[in-house]
Amino acid sequence: MADEVFTRTLVWHIDAGLYTEALHMAEYAIQFNLPLPDNYNRTLATVLVDEICDWSLAVKASGKEDEVTASLDDLLKLERITAQSDMPDGARAKLYKVIGLTLKNDDKQQTLALEYLQKAILIDKDIGVKKELNSYYGQCVSKKTKRLKNSNNRVAPACHGGTAIIKG
Repeated sequence: MADEVFTRTLVWHIDAGLYTEALHMAEYAIQFNLPLPDNYNRTLATVLVDEICDWSLAVKASGKEDEVTASLDDLLKLERITAQSDMPDGARAKLYKVIGLTLKNDDKQQTLALEYLQKAILIDKDIGVKKELNSYYGQCVSKKTKRLKNSNNRVAPACHGGTAIIKG
């Protein structure tokens, strides 16, 4: 019973937007395999990812920048503490998507953002990051194209080690 009170309190922390505190509690709960209350039909790791990421995605979709969402540090901690936990592929892909979208806002983290978005789509092709990836690749190829001289079907290095065929 005490374990369920602890994990219920953990979920309340998430509901209140107290992600850092919730993740601190989650580390303990996952380490000692504490049970969730009976009304949760998912693993603790899945509940953590679903609750934190669903809210982050809803806020991003609404454009309300003043809403509290998980910080990048919190998202990376969530990834770390759930790395060995069993969860559906869709949940893990959702976590990678949220991390990628969060990183995408930082010009210095574009490579890492791309890696997370690619990880998300590799796990779940319907995760909803194709538009972001196409936009990213389009920007990348556009920048590289400007540097090339006019020549037909020249192979240019694309962003971050890939290749793109540039047709002149």
